[in-house]
Amino acid sequence: MTSLALAVATITGCGGLPFADHEGERTLRASRWEWIAGGTAAMPRAVAQPARYTVEFQPEYRVAVRADCNRGIGPWRLDGGNVSIGPLTMSKRICGADSRGREFQAGLEAVHQWYLLDGALFLEMPHDRGVLRMAAQPAEATP
Repeated sequence: MTSLALAVATITGCGGLPFADHEGERTLRASRWEWIAGGTAAMPRAVAQPARYTVEFQPEYRVAVRADCNRGIGPWRLDGGNVSIGPLTMSKRICGADSRGREFQAGLEAVHQWYLLDGALFLEMPHDRGVLRMAAQPAEATP
């Protein structure tokens, strides 16, 4: 059994996959997450400044993204066991040399599955291209 299948089995027990549309929508809608780690199981990489890389799942199936010095928006949707984000419309500022903004944006647009484990959101890319590990971030206060 692959590690992903084992993780899903651990999360869901005998109740099925954790991707039920209505429950998944309630889980993601109006939530904000920051990127804390990326890469593959063989080569995980921590994110030095997670607050610079965020995604907020908004109502009406929109996302607001911060990818370092750039901001963007785009659609998101759930379809059975899959999630898709994008295409994203992003600003085109030139960020610092240490920026991982393009990597974050490309990862978000490549995501095809998601799951929650120990309070973290995992956004998985296909073909073992990697996973974005996200931590919950409190929503900003609205004035």
